[in-house]
Formats: sequence, C-alpha cells, structure tokens
Amino acid sequence: MNSVTLTTNAAYVFTMKVALLLSLIVASLACAINGATVSPSLKLKLGRKLSPDVIISLDSVSDVFTSQSVLGLQEVDSRVQKMISMLKERTSASQRPFVDLLLNRGKVPQVDFHTFWITNLISVQNADADLVSALVEIPGDFLIEEAPVYSLVDSFDFRPATEEEIKQGLQWPLEKTQVQRAWGLTR
Repeated sequence: MNSVTLTTNAAYVFTMKVALLLSLIVASLACAINGATVSPSLKLKLGRKLSPDVIISLDSVSDVFTSQSVLGLQEVDSRVQKMISMLKERTSASQRPFVDLLLNRGKVPQVDFHTFWITNLISVQNADADLVSALVEIPGDFLIEEAPVYSLVDSFDFRPATEEEIKQGLQWPLEKTQVQRAWGLTR
C-alpha cells in the first residue's frame, strides 16, 4: 500500500466516525425533544414485522410516598388511603393519553391492554409497528420495551417432600429462594 491509499482509508474511517457521532447526536436530540424511547430489541422485532407484547413505563410516581400530604397524617390507615388515592389519580392522569389512543385506535380487533396504577405501567398485547409509532408521538418521557417473558426452568413436583429430602435441604421453595439466609439477615 502506498501513502495515498492509507490517507484515503484514514479519511474514510474518520468520515464514518464523524457521521456516526452526528447521527447519535441527532437521535439524542430527537429523544430529548419528545422523551419517548423504544428499546433497541423492540425496534428489531418490529422491523421484522413481529407484534410482541410491550410494556410502556411512564414517569415514576414514587414521590407520593414522601409527600407532605401523606406524611402529615397521623393514622396509618389514613396515610395508606391517601397514598392509594394519590397514586391512582397521578397514574390515571399520566396514562390517559395512552389509554385514549389504545381505545380509539379504530382497528378491529381492538388492542388488548392493562394499566397498573401502583407502578405506572401499561401492558399492551400484540403491539405492531404502527401502534408503537403512534404511541411514540405522545408527548412525555417514557420507555416502550418488549414485555419480559419468564419461564420455569425446574418442573414442579407436587408432592410432599420426604424426610430425607428435607434433611438434605431439597425442599424446593425454601432452598431455591434461600429463605434460611434471608431469615438469618433479619434476626
């Protein structure tokens, strides 16, 4: 290789790095303007024309727990009722634009979704790319990601543990969840 080839290759690599950096900056600014984020793995699935179940994570409402209107109450029951009331009110307000869009989509069959007031999440089944694109247009900071799928590794043996299994510590829930260790920490 001669020096001209090396210089041309270096210029190409530099240009590609600058282009990548600029595209990241533009993408960051676009997210900062709207605040909506779609996880990369969900984008990949939507790009393959799949319709996975998704979770929409909205702003945290945990400040309700330290609110003066809650902490100022003397009765525990009153505090709990006030927290529940505030959580439901706040999450209802933040979820309203999403629920309205999901209810009024005009497609048949309707989208199946569930709202969770205590965590400010919305679970949507079979979300396609059009739906996710519409959701991203809603103003605010939120994350749309594929719903996690959990599966059991062990099979359940629905019989009482034998004395020998108990002596060996093989009684499933206690050994698997390390209950003995947790009990030791709380003493």
